[in-house]
Amino acid sequence: MNIGTDKVSAEIRQKIPHHLIDIVNPDERYTAGQRQNDTKRIVKEILSRGKLPMIVGGTGLYIDTIYKNFTMPSAKPNPKLRAKLYEQEEKEPGFLHKELAKIDPQEAQKIHYKSTRYLVRALEIFHTTGGRKSETFIQQDVDQPILMIGLWRDKEETNKRINTRVKQMLQEGLIDEVK
Repeated sequence: MNIGTDKVSAEIRQKIPHHLIDIVNPDERYTAGQRQNDTKRIVKEILSRGKLPMIVGGTGLYIDTIYKNFTMPSAKPNPKLRAKLYEQEEKEPGFLHKELAKIDPQEAQKIHYKSTRYLVRALEIFHTTGGRKSETFIQQDVDQPILMIGLWRDKEETNKRINTRVKQMLQEGLIDEVK
């Protein structure tokens, strides 16, 4: 998935060490908890060599697991339960949010009623562990001091860059890569 992920080139990766690239295939499950554990392991390895690790890019959730240092629920994905919950939501739109509001109102307030994936995960945690996500997904102090730098652009400029990048990705063969 080189094009779709805008992966750093092999040439750059030979000059500057990069980690946690090409570690799972697109059809494999990789959780935020796994990412958190893998990132912490790599950070320790880099620090042990006297180097400064930099966490660059990735999804907001993956970054949150490090700088917010969430405890991760022990609930493993349950495909049968997920299928049942998705099916119920399809039959009765709003079902998932209503169910979550009954068992974990604090978490339900945080999740938009159409964010099906997040609602399913919160319900899955409850049905698998008996614990509420709001009680198990807790921010802790970070393991190492962190300096976080964010870059912000004007919304119009950001949209222009996104559109240009999408066109470039299509020209580079994104559709074939996805197939």
